[in-house]
Amino acid sequence: MRLEELVNKNYQSLNENDLYIWNYIIRHRKECERLSIDDLASKCNVSHSTILRFSKRLGLKGYAELKVFLRIDNQMADKSAIADNMYNFYVDTLKQYREYNYRGIVESIYNAKNLYVHGTGTIQNHAANHLKRAFSSAGKLFLDIDASADFSAYTDLLERGDIFIAISYSGENRHLLDYINQLKLNGVIIVALTVNKESTLSHLADYNLHVKLFSIMTHKDRMEDLAGNYFILIDFLVAYYMEYVKRRGEQ
Repeated sequence: MRLEELVNKNYQSLNENDLYIWNYIIRHRKECERLSIDDLASKCNVSHSTILRFSKRLGLKGYAELKVFLRIDNQMADKSAIADNMYNFYVDTLKQYREYNYRGIVESIYNAKNLYVHGTGTIQNHAANHLKRAFSSAGKLFLDIDASADFSAYTDLLERGDIFIAISYSGENRHLLDYINQLKLNGVIIVALTVNKESTLSHLADYNLHVKLFSIMTHKDRMEDLAGNYFILIDFLVAYYMEYVKRRGEQ
């Protein structure tokens, strides 16, 4: 049972001091997690015993149990806030992804003789593998450019009209950018999937798709990006490609 439910259940037994204490707690939930009984009494200008009586009027054994309930309530509220924010973020992202202009990209993929993809990091490599699998189901084979290999070894393999999809977080990997400049001289079509839509890679690319990421604070107080939006964006790209192919078949 949550603290609010205990207060409502025992509301008739609470006096003016009790309600003042409760109002202070709900306005300072996180702070009260850390306060001793004497600290809370001082904040509320009441005695130690008044705080203890308030706890017992809620049906609790004492102040320590009240803090346990408060901590659980706060954790539930934090999780709910994260989940709600993430839900709203993904809804907005889906709407934006649906409005992207995929036409030029899917036409180029349809007409390309050879298709290549490269991811600059661990998450981006996973996204590249997802792109390869997803497009294989649509009848298009993407080849992976090995990140650990020398890019120059692949330069002569790519021809005018081929597609090179670069999946990057910052879009500022110098090794990749130098390679892309060479590919553009050969007439290769560059598609960028980047988080930083103002990056050098975004400006070099013939087509740029902006990847939106949702960040959360971990239990170690570190910000971590959730990588799902890379995969969702790729799914949109594949879906629009399949629609393009279907429309061509109906013409």
